Amino acid sequence: MEVKTMLTGVLIYTGVKVGLAAAAAYYYTHR
Repeated sequence: MEVKTMLTGVLIYTGVKVGLAAAAAYYYTHR
């Protein structure tokens, strides 16, 4: 696997996890 492809995958994976965590935090603090 190319390094560029691997880094892109890691960035997307991290972004999704951060996005889900932020959405969950927002939901729990604004309900």
